[in-house]
Amino acid sequence: MYSLLAFAALAIATEPAEPPALNSQRFRPSIDAERFVWADDATVGERGRLTARSLLSLTENPMVYRYDDGHVEPVVAHLVQMNLLFGYAVGPVRVGFDAPVYLRSFGGSTEDVTEMGDVAIDLKGRILDRTSAPVGLAVSGRLGLPTSLAPALANDSFTGELTVIADRDVGDVRFAGALGSAFVPDVLMENLVWGPQILFRVGAGYAFGERAGVGVDLNGNSPFAEGDPTVSFPVEAMLSGWLGFRSGLVLRAGVGSGVNAGFGSPSFRGVLGIGYEPEPRRDSDGDQIWDDDDKCPADAEDGDEYQDTDGCPELTRVKLSFVDKETKQPVREVSSGVAGREGRGDRELDLASDSYALQATAPGYATVRMMIEVPPGKPMSRVVAMQREASQGRLLLKVVDEAGRPVEATVALPGLTLDRPTASLDRSVMAGELGAVVSAPGYATRRQTIALQANETLAVTVTLRVARVTLGAARLELFEPVRFVPGRDLVLPESFAILDEVVDVLLDHPELAYVQVAGHTDTTGGDADNLDLSERMAASVRQYLVDKGVAPGRLGAKGFGESKGLKAPAIEFIVNAPRER
Repeated sequence: MYSLLAFAALAIATEPAEPPALNSQRFRPSIDAERFVWADDATVGERGRLTARSLLSLTENPMVYRYDDGHVEPVVAHLVQMNLLFGYAVGPVRVGFDAPVYLRSFGGSTEDVTEMGDVAIDLKGRILDRTSAPVGLAVSGRLGLPTSLAPALANDSFTGELTVIADRDVGDVRFAGALGSAFVPDVLMENLVWGPQILFRVGAGYAFGERAGVGVDLNGNSPFAEGDPTVSFPVEAMLSGWLGFRSGLVLRAGVGSGVNAGFGSPSFRGVLGIGYEPEPRRDSDGDQIWDDDDKCPADAEDGDEYQDTDGCPELTRVKLSFVDKETKQPVREVSSGVAGREGRGDRELDLASDSYALQATAPGYATVRMMIEVPPGKPMSRVVAMQREASQGRLLLKVVDEAGRPVEATVALPGLTLDRPTASLDRSVMAGELGAVVSAPGYATRRQTIALQANETLAVTVTLRVARVTLGAARLELFEPVRFVPGRDLVLPESFAILDEVVDVLLDHPELAYVQVAGHTDTTGGDADNLDLSERMAASVRQYLVDKGVAPGRLGAKGFGESKGLKAPAIEFIVNAPRER
């Protein structure tokens, strides 16, 4: 096992020499890693986040000469250093600055110095966010400026780094790793070949709650050129901890040493630090509006392109006006009721996105009973046309199945209420265009407009088809699949009828607040292509249902690709599914 002194062995020389023009201080602390002193993670704070750190470090024996007679002479024996680090986030990019200050270098063969170190500009760009992707991913670039004149602690030209950073949280542990290249001046000594090199930094940090934890770092460099495999491949380890406060103040401490006799691997390194690292802004309701800007932090913004910046879900302002169907003139003395709220005349209501039953009456006009769909978004106007009362007509209505057999069904007509299901109806009803809704268990609901003239006797036969769509406990059961043009998201016309029945079921069951349209593909093709196709299939079906009168807020769409291993594409309708954010 090496002694601590052997850890710092650098070059074999026969006589004292001037210190080489290279920087033996390898310590490059992270500007904004949350759980590490040295290793970087893929963290980039939200736009406008400013962080600052001040790290005081003591480094022992980063550079030592060993002579032929066995005599060992430190070139840099003790180094007290302060690193001032700043970071500022601009979108997905963090701009950083590292200013090392050598407060005191003493005890070696070089002159005791107090000197500015080589400052560096550091950029990090986030590619993937670990909170929404399997891993966090970022790229980092660093430019070192030759601002120092300290012997054996400065480079005589520009330096640089380019790394790829990945991280992942597993429970309370965050793993992070960086791999890249460092570009430093070429130096050739007796047993040291130094120059452009590959570098790595890895770390694991365990959090005790939100504001404290411990971390371990391991880092190393290896020049691309061949040299002494020990001296030219320094590796260093560090154990550290942190403690944060609500104010954003963070205290850090760490100890470490080189694990081999590589150049710049110290026999000891100790770090104490203080920083300002404000806690990440929170978005409690997940609507992408920070809580401090969100007027409703517990309720998500509805994203309906209307007042979407205040963080609150808006009710839709609905303006109702009533006109004569023939003359288009306003109808006076109208009484109307919507969602249990009664009112007179033209009126404005604030309603949540949904379907509502409207009833309106006025002297000399037939009672209006209709459903109004209120989508999310900007204020809307609805003009209700009212029909003047006219003479009645006689309606003879029969309900049969496709074989012509009578079917006991519930018949709904404007101004007509039946006590029980019936297969035939003979009633005098108000003349005009009558919206009939006929339904029976096991059959698809039939909606039909009946034009009845004044004093007319009209015989109407309503044929009900056996239901191909039924409401199950967890999903709508379809007795035939929804078919698509092969490899595309276009629904074949032959499936329009089955989708129309889905529309009827949804309109008949307004208690189904949210239905997810789930798309599945067969296993032909690649995973990514199938996932994309399934999402487009689900979106296409959802749009069809919306176009047919189902409120958009009741429908979601999600693709599952080939995850079910089906032999043919399929669409599912999952009832009361969790809403997608």
